[in-house]
Amino acid sequence: MKSGGLNIRNSLHWYGILRPAPPLHFHLLQFTAFFYLIYRLASRNYATYGYLPDFAFIYPDRYVMHTWVFLDTPLSHWLNFHFIYNLIGYPNHNILYCVQIGCLLIATLGLIGVYPKLFAILCFMIKFHLTGFVQATNAEIDGGTLAIVALLVVAISPSKCFYRLGCKRMKRRYRSTDYHWPIFILWSLVAAFYGMAGLNKILAAGLHWPMQFKMENLVFTGLERSLFNAHRLVVPEFSSLLGSSNLSILLGVLTLLFELGFLAIHFSSSWRRFCILSAILLHSSVYMLAGINFLGSSLVLLLCFDWNCLERKGTVTVGKNSKIRLLIMRFDWFHRILLDETQKDTTSTQSHSLNEERRVEFKDENFRVYRNVDAVEQIFHRCPALYPLALLLKIPFAKNLCQLAMN
Repeated sequence: MKSGGLNIRNSLHWYGILRPAPPLHFHLLQFTAFFYLIYRLASRNYATYGYLPDFAFIYPDRYVMHTWVFLDTPLSHWLNFHFIYNLIGYPNHNILYCVQIGCLLIATLGLIGVYPKLFAILCFMIKFHLTGFVQATNAEIDGGTLAIVALLVVAISPSKCFYRLGCKRMKRRYRSTDYHWPIFILWSLVAAFYGMAGLNKILAAGLHWPMQFKMENLVFTGLERSLFNAHRLVVPEFSSLLGSSNLSILLGVLTLLFELGFLAIHFSSSWRRFCILSAILLHSSVYMLAGINFLGSSLVLLLCFDWNCLERKGTVTVGKNSKIRLLIMRFDWFHRILLDETQKDTTSTQSHSLNEERRVEFKDENFRVYRNVDAVEQIFHRCPALYPLALLLKIPFAKNLCQLAMN
């Protein structure tokens, strides 16, 4: 659609579940899933639950959802196989220690590409089971929830997609939907994780939850716990900046926006960046304010960026004397852009020739066509030296200004 000489295009693009894609993003998911699990297992000792008596493993009422009329335990109690301890009793410290070390070992093997699918399944089951001890004793959500999500996606992915130790790289360099749909599932699960957090706030407190956020109270509570209870690090200099009730309301509104809107990462690259960076900033702030550690979730959040753009190629149709052409020739170091220069008729009018020179069209590997400022953005995405300019185009109204400059 054209209006006033500007090319107006719907900026929403469905990320798709069956889109041919290169393997880079999936291999990053495989690596991150195992690496994050190793970090979790190496930084927390689940074996300490072996010292607790059996009567300590009672789910508090606020966590029991009464999934069945005769059950007084949450559904996870049955899914993570903790029901077997009703029959044989809970394991001791030594057993849990061996289980944790064993999981750490196979996660390391999966990381380097030894039986990655099999070990992803085993690691998922073990981590899910160990998390059950946390939930059964204090009903707090475990900081490694997204680690479980990433492992689940890797576990259900096709075996042929994994990188493996000793496997030749050239055999895996084709584009396939099998590399793409696991990323789509990951994004959907992460979106559901944060979306449910926002929904729970509304169900528990209503739309006026930001008014009840009271972050200024959390500031002082975190400082007291850090000083007198030997709690995790709380940064006083950072806390002093967030002691305002008005700022608490503003940040509460922004939190609800990114949590409820997280599903939009399937449609809008700009909204995707806002949601991901907001979540990372939220986890970092909560850690510095109250010592609540969800920082590791940032590793999985970073996977919600479209990393396959680092491998994608495309064809650009541009005028022979266009500055965009000179920009591509200078900064396309990895030859990911094919130039298709427009051939102009010598009998064309001067205005027509000028329009042809200014016209920029980009066609990606999936035959999606981008024009003018959107085409320029795609060019920036494929040239590492131009990444800063691609980020600038994500600023609100930056594309509009760039489009006016091009005209």
